[in-house]
Amino acid sequence: MKVSYSWRNITKILSVFLISALWIPRSVSAEDLVIVAPDGEYLGRVGTDGYLCGEYESDCVWNKFSLYGSEFSATSIFSDFSFYGSSVGPYSVCNRLLQYSDIPVLVLATRRSMDFYDIIGPDAETEIGQLLYFLACIR
Repeated sequence: MKVSYSWRNITKILSVFLISALWIPRSVSAEDLVIVAPDGEYLGRVGTDGYLCGEYESDCVWNKFSLYGSEFSATSIFSDFSFYGSSVGPYSVCNRLLQYSDIPVLVLATRRSMDFYDIIGPDAETEIGQLLYFLACIR
């Protein structure tokens, strides 16, 4: 299934994220894979330079005690009580009534650019997009 995003949605997501990402410290050469919601909310880092981020890093989705990995956090795709993880959330990867343009996406961010990477869902083209969906919605 080919997923299309309107250029307006992508630029809105990326511009809001770029503004919020300027304060996130990282090395100049780092390439971060992050989750960004359609409303511009930063939902955590998945990995850096092709490797998954560590389970003890504060902005990592694999840290179960962080704002982005906790099953109780309002900014986690793993929370059944958040806008981003609930089966009825307005921007949730688990809400099957939404179109892909209305759910969080994976974005590849560097110091100089931000590019759409993949969706988070059963139709994701990458294993990480499918894995995040599985962990958030099927588990």
